[in-house]
Amino acid sequence: MFDTLVAGASQVGSADLPPDVHEQRILDAERIIAQLRALQAQELVALDRQQVTTADGARTLVEWCAARFDISRTTARDLVLVARCQHEDINAALDNGDISFDRATQTIRLANTGYQDALSRTAGYDIGALARLRVSREPLGEGEETDIFEHRCLALQPRLDESHYTGWLTMAGTDAKVVETALMLRAERLRRELPDGTTLTRGQLLHDSLVDMATDDLNHTSQGTDSPGAVITVFVDPAPSDEPASTVDQRPVVRIDNGIRTGPQALQQLICGGAMMELDADSEALGIGRTSRAVPPRLKRWVIHRDLGVCTIAGCDSTYRLEPHHIIHWQDGGATEEQNLATLCWFHHHVAIHRQGFQIEPDSPQLRRQFLRKPRSRPPP
Repeated sequence: MFDTLVAGASQVGSADLPPDVHEQRILDAERIIAQLRALQAQELVALDRQQVTTADGARTLVEWCAARFDISRTTARDLVLVARCQHEDINAALDNGDISFDRATQTIRLANTGYQDALSRTAGYDIGALARLRVSREPLGEGEETDIFEHRCLALQPRLDESHYTGWLTMAGTDAKVVETALMLRAERLRRELPDGTTLTRGQLLHDSLVDMATDDLNHTSQGTDSPGAVITVFVDPAPSDEPASTVDQRPVVRIDNGIRTGPQALQQLICGGAMMELDADSEALGIGRTSRAVPPRLKRWVIHRDLGVCTIAGCDSTYRLEPHHIIHWQDGGATEEQNLATLCWFHHHVAIHRQGFQIEPDSPQLRRQFLRKPRSRPPP
């Protein structure tokens, strides 16, 4: 078979051949690879008996193979696994090239858990399913369980200017399932399509649910359900207007009082959620923000009552975390008056408007609010 493949090397990758021919060449090559790996494993059996690892100062046969043959430790580990395999049917199938090397290694690991007739019983499984079946049969030892718990970790890594964070999580499976279930239950209440018809990914839903839970907790423990919101100090570094617009970004740099840099969408959300005072870089009041911007509890209750206790966006019937929103934003001259307030659910307020940048059409009906169509970010194809 190898000679046949080599003889046809001049046609490798040729567009003149039908797809089936190229596919068969790949399958034939994989068969040869499996047979060659089986040959390597047989040679390793002899070397293992001769204790080459001890003679060459290596700690394990895996370490010796990785160093001697210039292969990764993963490949070396798989070769040693096949060399020490005691399952004759798997060895024979690999010798004949009837199964791939990857299938052989996963099947051996499964058979080593005591799974009977692993080769024949998993013939219809793909490699991923084989791995999952094997993992499901491996008991978690007390030492491993303790190690997982002791290394539990939630890490948040900020960017230098703290405009966004990345993070990672290490958690025991039982705890992770509790967290995931709670977040997905919260996500079911938040799940909505964006006004342009796009849907949120699972990761975005989990993210929004976590933020929503944290916001709920902070509101209940530090502000109360009827709080008008926190007083937030914003520092604005004026735009360098003395420079040509073509050479420098003319937008001001905005930071909240803990130094975190923020953008216009997040700033709008902060303005909607709390009273504002804006300061320039010299700490002089600019007079843009006003503490009277925050919707008083009495007015908030009246607006929600006026809007029948439901989100006013057309097609939405959510009653979850209803909040009054300035139709014309406060910083754009909109007043904190009944006529300029619309009741929105958490999703349309927090996600659609303050994160996705949608705006309410001011002239749309009070109980059937529409969004302005966002301009295309790029020309149509």
